[in-house]
Amino acid sequence: MSKFNVLLIRVETILDYHIKILKTTLSYQQLADSLGHAPRSRYIATCLGKLLDEDAKAGQPLRSASVIHTNEDKQGKKMPGEGFFTQARLSGLSFQDNELFWKGEIQKLGIQVK
Repeated sequence: MSKFNVLLIRVETILDYHIKILKTTLSYQQLADSLGHAPRSRYIATCLGKLLDEDAKAGQPLRSASVIHTNEDKQGKKMPGEGFFTQARLSGLSFQDNELFWKGEIQKLGIQVK
């Protein structure tokens, strides 16, 4: 099994734990710390994008929506980075308002924003 596939499984396990057990979002920093990577690691971004693609193709809630910035953005909102929304569109999902789309995914996941 490749190093990337091992990392992908670890990311998936962490997200599933936060979603199914803790029922909360997690920060990019928390995810990175759990994996021993930098928060802006391209490997983490690639894993999140792959999981988003898989979820979108399966018609499932987007688990990657559970990973957010802890430093509130300019509008005062804790949300995923722009890469999440770009990848969602590349995966064939159509939406106008990023925040409304993300809130819908959070609701589908049944989790709270932490």
